[in-house]
Amino acid sequence: MRGYDPDKAPPLPDGFPIRMMVYDSFAERYGWTPNVVDGLTLEQLDWLPIIAGGKGEARGMLADDD
Repeated sequence: MRGYDPDKAPPLPDGFPIRMMVYDSFAERYGWTPNVVDGLTLEQLDWLPIIAGGKGEARGMLADDD
C-alpha cells in the first residue's frame, strides 16, 4: 500500500483487519465504499494506483511543455 510502511508506522490495534487500510485509501481517493472495493479483482486493485501515477506523470510532462 502506498504511503503505509509497516516498519515505520505505529503498530495497529490487535485484531485490526489490514483490509481497512485498503478501504481507507480508496475512500479517500475515489469516495468508494468497502462494497465497491470488494467488487474489484486483485488485479484491478493493483492497476488503479499505477494508472493514477501515470496520469500524474503525464500531467507533469504536459505542464513542462507549456
